[in-house]
Amino acid sequence: MRICIPVHETPEVPKGGRRKQPRRTLAGAIGVIDNSKPGFDVLARAVLDDLAGATDATDAALYARKATATRGASDDVIDRLSAGAVAVLVGSGD
Repeated sequence: MRICIPVHETPEVPKGGRRKQPRRTLAGAIGVIDNSKPGFDVLARAVLDDLAGATDATDAALYARKATATRGASDDVIDRLSAGAVAVLVGSGD
């Protein structure tokens, strides 16, 4: 699996200012909301493994599996992930 993180190669230089460097790493834990569809857990774990060098390890507390794909994540799950993760990988669609 290959993950592509698009980054603008030539950042604009503001008048009289310094060029802003693109952010190339994630500083913090990645959360996951598993939509409970077959295979999503495998995809999510592969993405987390691939990102392991770019971010902190994902704590088991930041991995939430929904009971069914037809219902949204609970407020508890959203609160927990928003408090502890810098980004959340969400399973959606087919």
